[in-house]
Amino acid sequence: MSFTAPLAYTGANAYAYTGANAYAYTGANAYAYAYGAPMEAYGFDGLPGNPMLAVALGEAHRALRRDVYTDPVASDRWLPGRPLQRRDDVAHIGRLGAQVRQSMAQLELLGALQFEPPGDGVPEGTPAVLWADGGAGGERHFAQLVRMTRPSLDYFRNQLPVVDAQGGIRDARLAEILTQVAPPIAQFASVLNLQAGRHRQTLELLNLALQCTYAVTMRFKLALSCPRPSELSAALMPCIEVPAHAALPAGHAAEAHVTATLLGALAGADDPLRRGLRRVAHRIAENRVVAGLHYPIDNVSGRLLGDAFASYLLAACGQAADWHGGEFDGAGLDPAAAGANVFEAEHAADDGRAHGVGCSALSGFAAPAAARFTVLRAMWAAAQAEWAP
Repeated sequence: MSFTAPLAYTGANAYAYTGANAYAYTGANAYAYAYGAPMEAYGFDGLPGNPMLAVALGEAHRALRRDVYTDPVASDRWLPGRPLQRRDDVAHIGRLGAQVRQSMAQLELLGALQFEPPGDGVPEGTPAVLWADGGAGGERHFAQLVRMTRPSLDYFRNQLPVVDAQGGIRDARLAEILTQVAPPIAQFASVLNLQAGRHRQTLELLNLALQCTYAVTMRFKLALSCPRPSELSAALMPCIEVPAHAALPAGHAAEAHVTATLLGALAGADDPLRRGLRRVAHRIAENRVVAGLHYPIDNVSGRLLGDAFASYLLAACGQAADWHGGEFDGAGLDPAAAGANVFEAEHAADDGRAHGVGCSALSGFAAPAAARFTVLRAMWAAAQAEWAP
C-alpha cells in the first residue's frame, strides 16, 4: 500500500496523516487525533477548514430538526424581554475575533493621522510631515508628530565605507539577521518572559502597533526615496534579499523601538529593564546595517520615528497626559562628517527624540480625546491585565 503526502504508511497497517488536522492510526484499533490550529482554521468561523466537518454538521442539522427542533420559533435562544445589547459597546469587543479588534483599532489610530509629502519639484530641504490629532476636546487639532528631510547623495556615499566595514561581523550576526527578518518579538520575549499562552492580548496589541508603524514608515520611505547601500555599491553584496522599498527611515529601527517602549509600559518595567529592551531594539536595528541593507543614518531617523510614534500611541491609549514629536533634519547634515560617530547611541530608558545627528524634539501636545480611541484603550487594558502580579 502506498500513500502520497501528507498521508504516510508507517508499516504494520499503521498510517499517519500529517496535514493541518493531523491524526495517526497505529493498528489494533488504536488511534490518536491531535488538532493544534485555532478554531477558525477548522471551519467554525466561516474560513476554509475540514470539508468533512461541513458534511457532518449538515447531517446533524437534519437529525436534530427531525427529532428535537421541530418548531424553530419555539427554540429561540433570545430570552423573553431581553433587549438588544447597547450599540457600540466596547465592553463586548472581547467576543470578537482578534483580526476584527485590530482592524477597528487600526482605523481609530490611522484615522487620527495625516501625512504631508514634500512633493516633487519643491526645494530639496522641504520636509515630509506626519500630523497627528492633538486636540483633547471635541474639536480635532492636528499638530506635527514627525518631520523629516533626507540627507544628500554625498552623505549616503560617504557612509558606504562604514557599511562595508560591518560586513566583517556578518558571520557572527547571521543567525540574528535571519531570524529578525520577521518582526523579532522573540528577542524581546527573552527579556520579559513574554509567552504566547499568557500574553495573547499583549501580542495582539503589539501586532496592531507594528502594522500602524509599518504603514507610517513606508509612507516616509516613499516620500524621501533614499537609495539602498547596494544601489550605490555593488561590492556590498547584502547577505539577504534587499527589501523592495527605500532605505530611510529604517523600518526595523522604528518598529523595534515602538515594541521596546510599549512592552516597557505594559510590564511596568523599571529603568534597568527598560534599558535592556532599548538595547535589544538597538541591536536589531544595527544588524540591518551589518547585513548590508541600511546605512547607520537610516537607524537614527528610524529610531526617532519609532520614539515619536510610541509617544503618541501611549497618549492615545490613555497612558500619558501628552505626546511629543520629533524632527530629523537630514538635509542639514554635513557629508564630510558622515563617517564619524555615525552609529546610533544606546539611549537610556526614556525615548531619545532629541538625541542623534540631525534629531531634535518638537513641541508637546495634550493627549487626544479618549472617545476617539475606545477600541484601542480597551485593547490596552486587556493587555495590561496580563502583566498584573
